[in-house]
Amino acid sequence: MNDISQIDIAAMRSMIGSLEDGSEGLLDAASRLRSRASYHGLAAGELRQITDIGQWTQEELPGLRERLRLAEAIEASAGDNRPVVNLSEAAFNHELTDPVTQRAFGGGVDVSATVVVTLETGENVLVEELSDGRFRVTDGQGFAAGAGVGVGLEAGVIIDGKEYGIGASASADVMLSFKQGTTYYFDDLAEVQRFLVLNGATTIALNMSPVLRPFHPWIKQQTPWTPEADEWFAEVGVEGQGQIRAMGIINTIGGEAAVGAYLGGTYRRDGTATVYLRGTAEWAAGVHTIPGDVEAGFALDGEVLVELDLDADGNPTALRFQAAGIGEAYVREQGETILGTDDPRYVELTYELPIDWPADAELIGDTLSSLEDPTSPMAATAADRLTTEIAERGFIYRDTYALGDSEFGAFANGQVKGLDVGGSAGLDTVQRQHLSREYRHDGVWVSSNP
Repeated sequence: MNDISQIDIAAMRSMIGSLEDGSEGLLDAASRLRSRASYHGLAAGELRQITDIGQWTQEELPGLRERLRLAEAIEASAGDNRPVVNLSEAAFNHELTDPVTQRAFGGGVDVSATVVVTLETGENVLVEELSDGRFRVTDGQGFAAGAGVGVGLEAGVIIDGKEYGIGASASADVMLSFKQGTTYYFDDLAEVQRFLVLNGATTIALNMSPVLRPFHPWIKQQTPWTPEADEWFAEVGVEGQGQIRAMGIINTIGGEAAVGAYLGGTYRRDGTATVYLRGTAEWAAGVHTIPGDVEAGFALDGEVLVELDLDADGNPTALRFQAAGIGEAYVREQGETILGTDDPRYVELTYELPIDWPADAELIGDTLSSLEDPTSPMAATAADRLTTEIAERGFIYRDTYALGDSEFGAFANGQVKGLDVGGSAGLDTVQRQHLSREYRHDGVWVSSNP
């Protein structure tokens, strides 16, 4: 079956304008005629057909505009001012498995204590406004335990993400982590606000009780004011980090790096599930001069995610690969950016392949097996085959977000040849604003925003 369409860009642009004007005119005329017929006591049932035509036209316009944007992007990429462009209709038949997060706001409290072995615990809530009009609220808990080596002594405070203190340190740590939580979907903001108030009060009461934190989600589910969770998730992982820093009255200088590997899964009320493997990496270095409040440095933060969606019978339905990251280099004076940007962008690049099971069993098996040794010849062969399949029947899309965060806390640590003593507590918040979504078609990025 041939799914290739030819689009005359000028003619398509003119047609869309005519359909926009015509559909609005039809709906306005139908409304006026219906009012007159009602005034004279006449039946207006036949006018329904005129209204249906106008509404159908308006429903079709978004798809026509998307085809025009794609044709214009292909023409611009070719650079030859071609009047007619060929494009594949398959590009418009994909359905993304999840709605886009338009806006998100989250916050969390983290506490750690160290006496040779470091123990960390924290709780966070994330609220997301989705493109389908719903709200997603995730209530999560995290736990970690580990040990490290280092030398140094330092003490100070954190104010709006900036550290002030005195001392020097160098350290390396390895932690085992576990995260769990529940996710809820709400239709309006009032339901979200009610949930946050009651959930917050319950969390405070449980934190003041002798009940161990891993049992908090189960206890919350037994309360009459907590709705049944739509999703449950759990994740285990290994984290490693190293840092070196010197703090003084005049300035602070340092650098750090961290990596992590995690295995997790999400189970939904309808019986479907997602299992995933996630890797993270962070690098940062900077200097902060106190008297002039001058900062300079760079930061890179990245994540790689592999997800496999399963239906209620445990059969794979989709395979996703996602790479995401943010990076910045900056020089700031008293909070004002001299070099760099005040508004770095966080970008997510996703490759998704719908799975036809069991026909794709060999493809999925080879792909997952190749993750054990990504440098092997088998991994290269599996990657080539997967890339071909995604190009033919999958899709690629890119989301861009603006981020904002802040951090407040205090710390006091001492490290002498592997003997660590200290503690810290902090509150951090993060905000995320969706800016754009684009999808890839025939080597061209096309915006899917209205």
